[in-house]
Amino acid sequence: MQNETKRKLTIGVLYFTIVLFAVYIFVMFLLNGVEWAPMVKGKMENPDFSLTTWKWFFYPHILFGTVALAIGPFQLTKISQRKPKLHKMLGKIYAVSIFINILVVPYIALSATGGRGSTNCISSPECFLAVDDFHWSS
Repeated sequence: MQNETKRKLTIGVLYFTIVLFAVYIFVMFLLNGVEWAPMVKGKMENPDFSLTTWKWFFYPHILFGTVALAIGPFQLTKISQRKPKLHKMLGKIYAVSIFINILVVPYIALSATGGRGSTNCISSPECFLAVDDFHWSS
């Protein structure tokens, strides 16, 4: 019974975190408008940055990321495990959501303004080795 309590608590914490994150995204980007988010204001200083194009990649990223985050913890529940058809259908939706995110994230990453780690990843071998502070000697 103790494992079941831990499992329920873990899933509850996951959903609580997801809801907090979703509320933040809703307020910061949808309610206030993307143009006013501090992260986007910094991008708009770059003359090569296209807000319209960025939105075409950002909104699907948020939508499908939220879908994946909502489905993921549910797949760990007993309800999902007791209903194989539901589990399989949600697994397919989850996989499609992740796949779409894989397609849109590279553009978002190219226009990242989150510091050194977010902008060096495309051309740096350190990112693929997950050792951001390690520098290859020339």
